[in-house]
Amino acid sequence: MIDTESFSDLSVIMLYLGIFLLSAVKLLFAPGAAIASGIPATHAFIVTSLGACAGIAFFYYAGHWFGNKVRTWYARYFGPKHPVEPLEEAPRKVFSKQKRLAIKIKYNFGMIGLALLTPGVVSIPIGSVIAARFYYHNRWMLPLLWVSAVIWCLVLTYVSAGIKRNLVQ
Repeated sequence: MIDTESFSDLSVIMLYLGIFLLSAVKLLFAPGAAIASGIPATHAFIVTSLGACAGIAFFYYAGHWFGNKVRTWYARYFGPKHPVEPLEEAPRKVFSKQKRLAIKIKYNFGMIGLALLTPGVVSIPIGSVIAARFYYHNRWMLPLLWVSAVIWCLVLTYVSAGIKRNLVQ
């Protein structure tokens, strides 16, 4: 529990804001950090859930917007305006580790698996951008990500609170 006499109002606000921002980027560490800093479990759950949902929405829409801009730019500069001389053999596609991971997640886990893995295992920014890339036009993708984030927050917050309670005793 936060002792209001030892903290000023501004430092408590900054603590909650820091937990909010941490949960928007890497949810796995946010509930434990919130509990360790003395925030009550219910407050930690609410702050981390709101931060995770805000982070998912931001990176989902930003990833879609940025992806469209990159594809438009690529088509403009490397599209049909600049024909490439035909080769005898078609060049082999080169896949980076990031592309290979995104394709593997999409085909092995699908939409629901991606939603379940994004908040805890894969970070929120990476998972949200992958979801926006492959499932942007599916109206259930963003709500699935939010539900998954709230479930992860609930589990991680109360596991962290239980660990702290056992360590203090």
